[in-house]
Amino acid sequence: MSTHNRIPDDQTIERVIFEVLRERWGPPLLDWFKERLLNKPRREPQRTDRIIGDVWRDGDDAGYFALEVEKRLSIAIPRDEWSTVYTIQDVIDLFKRHRDCAV
Repeated sequence: MSTHNRIPDDQTIERVIFEVLRERWGPPLLDWFKERLLNKPRREPQRTDRIIGDVWRDGDDAGYFALEVEKRLSIAIPRDEWSTVYTIQDVIDLFKRHRDCAV
């Protein structure tokens, strides 16, 4: 679905968020390292995962993630509202709230 001039539905918001998360989760080499040497199998991101802590260690990648999702969904989120986001579910809810405000 093209997001230009369209308001994304719930499934589109969730799909885009998880696509960006999978793209930025980490390079495949690190996955191999974690699986083989640290005995930590790769897993899909979960809604309860914390953006900083479970997904990324610092805010740099989280910042890229925020900008990329905003761009793909064509929904701008005020910077101060990102400070209320902790989990992936919080991100989903934030975009749904702002999508509904734009209608």
